[in-house]
Amino acid sequence: MAQSTEPIRLLRVQLDKDHAFELTGLLHREGLDGCVTLVTSIAAAIAELGRSEPAAVVVEGMPGIDLVGPLLDLVATRSDTLPMTFVTDLSDTDAVELMNRGARGAIPPSHLARLPTILRRDVSSARALRSRSRIEAELRGTEAQLRSLIETIDGIVYDLDGSSYEFLYVSPKAEAILGYAVADWKVKGFWPGHVHPDDIRAAAAYWHREAGARRDHVFEYRMVAADGRTVWIHDQVAVVHHPDGRVSFRGVMVDVTKQKDAEATLRAIVEGTSSLVGDEFFKSLALLLGRVLDVQYVMVCEIVGWPAVRARTVAFAADGKILPNVEYVLEGTPCAQVVDVGAQFYGSGVQKLFPADPELAARRVESYIGRPIVASNGRTIGHVVVMDGEPIERSQRIDAIFGVFTARAAAELERRRADTERNQLEAQLIQAQKMEAVGTLAGGIAHDFNNVLMGILGNAEMAKDGMQEWHPAHNHLEEVLRATRRARDVVQRILTFSRKQEVDRRPIQLEELVTEALALVRATLPATIEIEWTAGPPSPSVLADAGQVHQIIMNLASNAAFAIGKSPGRLALSQEVVSFTAAQSQNKLRLPPGRYVKLTVRDTGTGMDQPTVNRIFEPFFTTKGVGEGSGLGLAVVHGIMHAHDGAIEVQTELGSGTAFRLYFPVHEPVTTREPVASDRLALGRGEHVLFIDDEPGIVRAARRMLERLGYRVSAFERPELALQAFRDGPAGFDVVMSDFTMPGITGMDLASQIHEVRPDLPVIITTGLGRSDILVETWVTEILPKPYTTEALGAVLLRALTPRRNTPLPSSSPAPTAAPS
Repeated sequence: MAQSTEPIRLLRVQLDKDHAFELTGLLHREGLDGCVTLVTSIAAAIAELGRSEPAAVVVEGMPGIDLVGPLLDLVATRSDTLPMTFVTDLSDTDAVELMNRGARGAIPPSHLARLPTILRRDVSSARALRSRSRIEAELRGTEAQLRSLIETIDGIVYDLDGSSYEFLYVSPKAEAILGYAVADWKVKGFWPGHVHPDDIRAAAAYWHREAGARRDHVFEYRMVAADGRTVWIHDQVAVVHHPDGRVSFRGVMVDVTKQKDAEATLRAIVEGTSSLVGDEFFKSLALLLGRVLDVQYVMVCEIVGWPAVRARTVAFAADGKILPNVEYVLEGTPCAQVVDVGAQFYGSGVQKLFPADPELAARRVESYIGRPIVASNGRTIGHVVVMDGEPIERSQRIDAIFGVFTARAAAELERRRADTERNQLEAQLIQAQKMEAVGTLAGGIAHDFNNVLMGILGNAEMAKDGMQEWHPAHNHLEEVLRATRRARDVVQRILTFSRKQEVDRRPIQLEELVTEALALVRATLPATIEIEWTAGPPSPSVLADAGQVHQIIMNLASNAAFAIGKSPGRLALSQEVVSFTAAQSQNKLRLPPGRYVKLTVRDTGTGMDQPTVNRIFEPFFTTKGVGEGSGLGLAVVHGIMHAHDGAIEVQTELGSGTAFRLYFPVHEPVTTREPVASDRLALGRGEHVLFIDDEPGIVRAARRMLERLGYRVSAFERPELALQAFRDGPAGFDVVMSDFTMPGITGMDLASQIHEVRPDLPVIITTGLGRSDILVETWVTEILPKPYTTEALGAVLLRALTPRRNTPLPSSSPAPTAAPS
């Protein structure tokens, strides 16, 4: 017979040594001695069986059945898989006794040659038996797993005969889902007898069509449960062709009633709110949720501010009626948990869990469910809440309905917020366009007004200088000059405040800017508000943009006026110099060490609570009514202070007014030699000035001022005539003065053409606009704002001509002294 390739491990128990040599030689010849464990006592054999797994046991000798009994008992526990053979002479009675006790048999010593064959046969049989036992155990385990799987599937697993249409198998879940015993399903006609009467015709027709065509199919219908409930069934069927030609239908019936209810709820939401938006939508949603869940209270809320500290209802339903909306603090309420953590469910006892929430006690709320409203960016923007005076049992239906409602509420709340933001942006755009138009108008008016003032100032100054002090008109001219200078300063402040300009930070005295700004503020505030300005001792200069400092004062004054209202009040401003050391720089302002000019703006208004203070610097946040404010004022102030490397802090309390403290870093200039001031006019040395301005009055006044200073003048009202005169004799001029804004050609274009011919010629641009409104070319020597005095005119010309006065004047031919327009 063929020998197994797997080695046979033997346990050899040598109780009789008479045949030891013969058995050893036989095992060696048969190749069975390579895996032999030899022991010489029953006790040793029992111990070895506890340590190893031999394929067979060979016992030499038979001292008595009682002596080998313990070994026989041990082998008997696995007699089917562990053959044991005795090599000894036995009577038939003893041989039967051994086999009854678990041994395979005994071989007389005279037939020892048969032992290898017997061992191989018995070991092969034992191995086959072990393999079959293992397969059977695996099959039993697989069957148990399949049975467990089928029984735990949340559906009715069935097997239906393809000929008789009778159920061959129905899983135990059938009784849990529909309430009928498994045995009831196997009665012929059970299924059509328990399908809902309204669905039986369509379901049966579909079933017979698909089953007759032997096609896999899926369909949904309603069945009537044992307790009368209507249960929606999702039935998925597969056709099975058996080897013997039989056909059966195997499938799973799943209870989808909850999903159908959720779909119906969604349809009701869509149908009930599809034509609604805004407040009406949220009211409808709250009433519908109250009806669907049969609860007393429903609140749809949105978060007010960020971080979330308050909420307000956009719809509040109680017992099927809409109540007025309310705003409340989240802290201490279950709603805070919804916003911070996520969905919350308190089936009962919610009052005890949140004793700090007075509304729960006042409305005798026992149960609470809340779910956050989450925007598309993942941020929580609100929450939906239901409350009831009775306990609520949690279910998948409630979770599904809440999911549908919060998703719908989130979409509408986002849409409404987007509309609000768009309206705000549109209002801000309109306001910005208005301000831009005002700025343009102010600039145009200022330019024309400065031209008028130039004529008044120049002529009045020259008339006064040519008149003795005792003359009765001398004092009147002084008043004219004083009023003209005041008008010039007012126009300059309007330009500084209204024009668009880049940030132009220069060393300035803060008190001077505050004084200028308050002159404008006074006209905008009610007469009931008193302005108090305490400048204190002169402060060091700060590096600031004048226009932006004006804007800060105007915005803070406007906020103060709103806070004070119609009652009498006071706006007090003061300044002082403070210092921060390295240790103090770690304060909440995070200012670096150094000196700062602290400007305090205090009002006697209503003050603010802490939640409002937390948000006042947010863009678009405002406590004013619709159309009364854009919510940008304090945000702009905060941005300006940050751009100036400073900081702003607020101190306020409801009923006690508000104080804003602004910190401007002190400008520490590098020490330079200042020019020595002089009361004498800077006179010319006969240099030739080419003067151009389209205003005849300015041309006449400027000619007299220049001639008084000792200059020769060629003055023109028309730029093209001035350009022609220059081209006729370009070497005859020492300096060019041109107005910036003129019809036909700008002063800058005119000066550019002159510069191409004479790059060395100084160019002075005069303007009734502000300095920052002019794009200055590198070759422009000076900019002289209008209206200007004779003294300012002489100083500008002196600076422009000083480099040239170190060289001899060029020889010049007579040049025209005037060119009438």
